[in-house]
Amino acid sequence: MNLRNLLPCLAAIAVALCAAGGARADIIVNGGFELGNLTGWTAIGYGAANIITNNPYEGNYCALLTTGGNWEELVFATFYASAGEEISFAWRGVGDADPGYANAIAIISGPYIYGGMMLYDETGLPASAAWQVYSYEAPTTGSYQVGFYTSGDNTVQFYFDDMQVTPEPASMGMLAVGLSALLLRRKTDRRK
Repeated sequence: MNLRNLLPCLAAIAVALCAAGGARADIIVNGGFELGNLTGWTAIGYGAANIITNNPYEGNYCALLTTGGNWEELVFATFYASAGEEISFAWRGVGDADPGYANAIAIISGPYIYGGMMLYDETGLPASAAWQVYSYEAPTTGSYQVGFYTSGDNTVQFYFDDMQVTPEPASMGMLAVGLSALLLRRKTDRRK
């Protein structure tokens, strides 16, 4: 079998692999809260979990956790990720001018992560804050949970948005190889 006959097979395999990776780009249900509600998420606590339109990171909506007076609120989503995929989200935490004790925490749990791993813990939140983006590479394939938690003596507001899982760079490389092979095959077919 010569290279010309092998190229269509390689291209088909590469495109199939990349299509599978690309289809997984939105595996978190309602990760940007563009449904205008908490579909795909679970909220627990005595604070409040709302979807708002005020200053989202991207799109028209974002999630807002609000607590105060020693209340707590947790919102989490469960999803599947492959090893090497990037889990990312945007967030900002805001407290009173004198926040006292205030926490905004994001926790991830998944395969081989005992008890979860804190992605960040912000204490003594500022009175105003800009959006920040956090990303984490999934170490292994399996089911994951990402949770956002806030608590405090005074009012604490924890905004988050644009939760997504994107394919690992190897899938993008395979896409480039597949497309190149298809173009080469097309070019050789035209010469016949």
